[in-house]
Amino acid sequence: MKACVIHVQCTTLMWLGILLASPVARLAAQDLPVGNQESEYFEALGLNELADADATGASPAPSGSSPLSSVPVGPQENATDHFHWGPALGETLFFTSFMHAKRILFDPDTAPEFHGPLLKDYFRSVAGLHGWDDHDPFQVQYIGHSFHGAVDERIEFQNNPKAWDLGWGAPGYWHSRLIGAAWATLWGAQFKIGPYSEAMIGNVGLPNEYRHRPIPPGANYGLMAWSEFVVNPVGGTAWVVTEDLLDRYVAQRMEGNVNRRFMCFTRTFLTPSRSWANLLRFKKPWYRENRDIYGRPVASH
Repeated sequence: MKACVIHVQCTTLMWLGILLASPVARLAAQDLPVGNQESEYFEALGLNELADADATGASPAPSGSSPLSSVPVGPQENATDHFHWGPALGETLFFTSFMHAKRILFDPDTAPEFHGPLLKDYFRSVAGLHGWDDHDPFQVQYIGHSFHGAVDERIEFQNNPKAWDLGWGAPGYWHSRLIGAAWATLWGAQFKIGPYSEAMIGNVGLPNEYRHRPIPPGANYGLMAWSEFVVNPVGGTAWVVTEDLLDRYVAQRMEGNVNRRFMCFTRTFLTPSRSWANLLRFKKPWYRENRDIYGRPVASH
C-alpha cells in the first residue's frame, strides 16, 4: 500500500510539474493580446523564425542567409507584472521529481523503505532530524546542496518579472537575490520534510529500529541533519552570485568575439544552475532573457 501511494504521488506530481512548466502553460500564465498568442507560442517552442514570419507576414529567412541575419533578436516572452506561479511551481515539482527519481534509482536506502506504515514512518523520519552533520560526503553536503539551492533560486528569478533579467550590479540585484534565497529556503525545507520530501519518499532520517534495511554503522547516507536547511539557501546564493559574476565579466566579454557553438558551451558551463533552470522550462541551457547568443540586446519582457 505504501509503495503504491508513493508511486502514484511521484507520477502525478512529476507530470503535473511537466505540464505546468511547459511552454504552453507558461503562455497561459501571461497576459497576451489575442493577436500575439500565435507568435508567442512559436517563440516559446523555440521556433523564432516562424514567430517572426507569423508576426510580420514575411517568409522565414532562407537557409543560405548569413548566420547573423537569422539570429532571433525579438522578445522571447511577453511582459507581465505578476509572479508566474503556475510555471514556477511546475518547474519546482519537475526538479523535485527528478531528484527523487535519482534517489530511487541510485540511493541504497530509498527503495527498501517503500514498505511499512506511510504516515508513521514519515513522522518518525521527521522526528529523526538532529545535529548539524548528516555524514554525507563533502561534495554532497556542501557542493550538491548548494547547487540544489541555486537551481531553486533560478526558478524564482525566471518567473519573477522584477528579477528575470537582473545581472550583477543592476539596481535591485541584492534584493532579488534575498527573495531567491527565501524561495530556496522554503523549497529546500519541503524537499527534506514536506509532503513530497525525502522524509516521505524513502524515509531519510528514519531510526534503524523501524527500517526494513537497517543502515550499517559508519554509513554516509540515510540520516537527516540541520545543515541541509542552511546550506541550500546560503550556499545556493553564493553559487548564484558567483555565476552572475562569471556571466558579467567573462561570458559577456566573449559574446560576439567567438563562434556561436563555443559561446553556447561557455554560457552553459559557466552558469550551470541557470542552465538547469532553463532546461526545466524547456529552454536551451544558454538562453538569456535580455540578450541573444552574440550579446545583442533583445526586447525586455
